Amino acid sequence: MTSSFPDNDTFQNHFEQMLSLIKAPQSPTWSRVMIVEYESITRGKVVRIPRSALFTPAAYEKRFDWLLSQGHHWVNMSALGVLADTLIVEIAYPTYVNHVPRNKLSVNYSRSMDNRWDLSDHVEIVEDVL
Repeated sequence: MTSSFPDNDTFQNHFEQMLSLIKAPQSPTWSRVMIVEYESITRGKVVRIPRSALFTPAAYEKRFDWLLSQGHHWVNMSALGVLADTLIVEIAYPTYVNHVPRNKLSVNYSRSMDNRWDLSDHVEIVEDVL
C-alpha cells in the first residue's frame, strides 16, 4: 500500500496512515514504537537489531524528512511486529542515487511477510560491539 502527504509529509503522518491500512493485532499490544533502518538489521534464524540502531518516532522525524528529500523513487515503511511491548517499524530505501522530486516519491506500507506479530521468538535487541 502506498500513500503520500504533499502538504504535511511527516514520519508521524505516514506512520498513522500505515497503521490505518494494515491489520493490527488484538494481541500483542504495544505501548511504544521504535524505528530501525533495513541495513542495520542482521538477518538469520534469529534477527538481530543493535540497540543503537533503534530510534523513537520523534528522534527519527528529521532523518525521515531527509530521506524523503534524497530523490528516491520509494521508501518502504514496514511494521515488523511487537517485541517486549514495542512495535518495531523498519524503514528501507534505495542505496543507489535517484533524482525524483519529493512529490513523486512513493512511501509504501507493509506488514511482516510471515504474519507473526509477536517477535519474541525470532528477533533480539543486541548491545553494540566495540
